[in-house]
Amino acid sequence: MEEQLEDTISCAELAKMVGLSPRHLQRLFRARLGRGMEATYRELRIAKAHQLVQQTDISLTEVAVACGFSSLEVFSRTYRSRFGVAPSRDRRQSLEASVYRSIGSDGSQ
Repeated sequence: MEEQLEDTISCAELAKMVGLSPRHLQRLFRARLGRGMEATYRELRIAKAHQLVQQTDISLTEVAVACGFSSLEVFSRTYRSRFGVAPSRDRRQSLEASVYRSIGSDGSQ
């Protein structure tokens, strides 16, 4: 699932890949993770998006697409709901934070 954030694997496809029925796979998700497959995909997507926002300079539109959000608006709303701040503001805060950045052998950061 982590490798397929951009294009969601359906429950039926994932169940076939692991040799289980879709219903049994759904039950396992709920029993082991406390949430269904759809919620698990959402959590994986937003976690990856959070990482990309804070650690890269790719555009927010590219982040949304790379993490499987249907639009920038859906991504922004989901991000704000999960982290309490808009992705653009979170990125600015990440860039302004005083953190140690290692210097490369060529002198670049």
